[in-house]
Formats: sequence, C-alpha cells, structure tokens
Amino acid sequence: MNHQATPPIAALDDPDDVRFGYRRASPKLYYAPGILGVLLLLGTACFSAQQVYCQTDTVKVKFSEEKYSVKRNREKRTVLQFSVVADQLLQDTVYSMSITVNDKETILSKREYELDIPFTTVKGAASQVTKQFYVTITADSLPDRDRTLQLEMEVKRRKQGVTVINKEKATLTITVHPSGPELDDYNYLAYIGTNFDLVDGVQTNNLFFATNIFIPKSVVSRHGMYMSLYGNRAVTSIDSSSNTNFLSGLAPTSDTTYQVFYKTGRRVTTFSADNLGAYYSPFFGLGKLSEEGHGVRYHFAPALEFVWRRTTRTTTFSDATANDTISRNGMIPTAVTLPLQFTQKENRFEFKFGPGIFISHDNAQISVHIYACAGLSELFIPDGPSSTGGIDGAFNDQWDGFFTGRAWITEPTSGLTLQAEIVNTLIHPRPYFVVTLSKAVAFKHLGSVFSPITQRTP
Repeated sequence: MNHQATPPIAALDDPDDVRFGYRRASPKLYYAPGILGVLLLLGTACFSAQQVYCQTDTVKVKFSEEKYSVKRNREKRTVLQFSVVADQLLQDTVYSMSITVNDKETILSKREYELDIPFTTVKGAASQVTKQFYVTITADSLPDRDRTLQLEMEVKRRKQGVTVINKEKATLTITVHPSGPELDDYNYLAYIGTNFDLVDGVQTNNLFFATNIFIPKSVVSRHGMYMSLYGNRAVTSIDSSSNTNFLSGLAPTSDTTYQVFYKTGRRVTTFSADNLGAYYSPFFGLGKLSEEGHGVRYHFAPALEFVWRRTTRTTTFSDATANDTISRNGMIPTAVTLPLQFTQKENRFEFKFGPGIFISHDNAQISVHIYACAGLSELFIPDGPSSTGGIDGAFNDQWDGFFTGRAWITEPTSGLTLQAEIVNTLIHPRPYFVVTLSKAVAFKHLGSVFSPITQRTP
C-alpha cells in the first residue's frame, strides 16, 4: 500500500502554512484589539476631563444702557441709577459679578464720581434677573468740557474649570456734559490767576487778581462804562553791561590805613513792579460802530487811573575777576565783603488821565476786549531810597506823557483768560509789561469757588 509522504512541518513564520485548512494570519493583526482598547480608554478619559475642566457656560448679561449722557449740576450731586440684566443663567447657580472702571477710556477724574454697587453675585433663575447699581456725579463747580466714564462688567462661575461666555457687550459709557458755560455774559467778572515773569523766562510767578465791570452802550442806556480793580506784577526793562568795575570789599591793613578792592564783571539790572490799581472809563457811542449786534463794537472811552507801584531793582554781578586794589588812610573796624547781588525797593504812585478807545468783540465762543489810552500822568517818586521799602520819606512829583494798551481774551466755557498790558511814558521812558493767565468767574458764582470743597459736593 502506497502511503503519501507527510510534508515537512512549516516554519512558524511561514505565511503559507495550511496545516489546519486555512491560511495563517499576519502577526501584526494579533495586536489590533489591544491598541483599540487603549485608544478607547484614552478617549473616555479625555471626555471625562473635558466635562470636569473644559466646561463652558454661555450667558447673556448686559447693562441696561450701553451709552448714557448726563448734564452736571453746578450746585448738587447727580445720582444715576442703572441696571444689570442677566439672562440664560443656569437656575440656582451662583455667578460672581464685578463692575470696574476702564481707566484707558475714562477721562472723568476719580474725585468726580462715586460707584455704589450693592451686589457681587447673582443667582440664576428660570426668568430674567435684574440688579440695580448707582453712579453719583459730583457738582460741577468749575465746568470746562465733556468727560467720559466707562464701566466694564465681568461674569464668572464659582465652580472651578467652568468658563463663562457672555454673548452681550458688557460696557457702559457715560458722557458727562458740563453744567453750562462758566460765563453767560461778560459784564460782571472776577479773575484770579498768575503772572508770567518775563525776566526769568516764561514761568508762573505771584498772584494776579482783577475785578472788571463792563457795561457797553445799549438801547436802554445811552452811555456805558468800564471799571477795573486789579493787582498784578509788571516787568520793565533789563539793563546789562560787560566789563563793569565795581567795589567788592574793604579790609583794614593797620590802625590808620585800609585797602579798597575792585573787581570787573558783567552787571545785569532788572526792574519789576507789584501793582495795585483802580481804573474807570465812561463809554460814549461812536454811531453805528457802537450799536448792539455789531460784530466788533467801538466806544470812545476817556480814562482815569490810579496805580500804586512797589518797584524792585535787582543788580547782579557775574564772571567777576579782581581788577585793582587801592590803599587809603582811615580806619575800619573789620573787613567787609560786598555781595554780588543787591536789591533796592521803593514805592511809586501814579495818576493818569486821557482820551482812549475801547474795542469789544463778544459772542458765545469768545470775548476780546482791547483798550488803548494816551494822556498825561503825574508820578510821585520818593526823594531818596527807602530804608525799609515802605511808604516813608518825602516824594517828588513828575509830570509826563503816557500810553497804555490792554487786551483781555476770555473763553466762556472754562473762563480761561489771557491778559496782556504795556505801559510807557514819553519824557522818562520806563516800559512796563504784564502777561497773566487767569480764570474768569461771574460774580454770582463766586460763592461756589471760595466755598470749602466739602460744601461743593453735598
């Protein structure tokens, strides 16, 4: 009997092993179920982590207003009520809520407003939730321009890992308008500000004040008037010279002799005057040029003025070098070194009168007043220097011709006023220059300016 030979056993890695009636599978497929299991476990873990740490909550929370405008009150604070409207909050879920000021978009100073927010959280409900808060704007004692206050709102969930997405624009912009122009007319004004010292450059120096009463010719009154009381600092000429010999000191050499020292240097002498003055000028019409409704009005305006000038003369020596030494007979008790700077003070009184012209241009945007006058002046000068700078000693009077020019430019919304003045005499020229920057305040509002700050915002 013939027996079929048994084939040799195939190698384990023989892909064509058909001993069991089927083709052997690739070894790589043996690992597929394990890989799929690992991927499934990782996906489940990621999904669980997303539920815990990547959860989002979409809400709709906004201010009751996105933009709001308010006009400040000059005397009282203004209290504004706003609401936060919350919708689509999860019921019985507590959300934290904060309202803050956006400093980059806010130009209202912190002392000009107060926030009263009586809540920090809100609880979700089946319906819309509303919360009220308050913004207080202080009184406008010094109005100038529009200012803005912008509020921002942020909503969060207390549960860790939950991100709240607000679908609304959560900002509120409040535009605060001034209570009105500082000046509603230019007839009765007071000014307070500062002088610009033109000797040492443009810098503020000393107090300036003035009171002006301006009553132009009108249909009711055939004549008008202008009266002013003022206090300012005037700067006059500067004298300078090089290679000036001056006495620098004395020193005893014996009981009967002493030495005198001289130096050479640059001398600079400046003059200034602190003035108190009173000014009066009646107005007389110049036909149609003085009528109301005319853009620029002209009045014939003779003037009478009194000025008390407290003058200061300051002499300074610089770059000094020794020049000469002289011996003299006599006795001095001790050595004396003279200062390189010394000051002399005196009081002068001046009366001025003469014809002039007053030009005015007044409207809701600006006020320009220009006055020019020329005439005679009587100047009372002390007979010799004053030992104390006070009003002492005898005075000599000096008659002279004079010219005065003044200009006042006022912006009515803020009351900001720039004033300039020049005065000079004919026979004994001594020009005086005045430049001031001040704030004009109507007489009826003077009380609010000088009242304590705590009383301005009751």
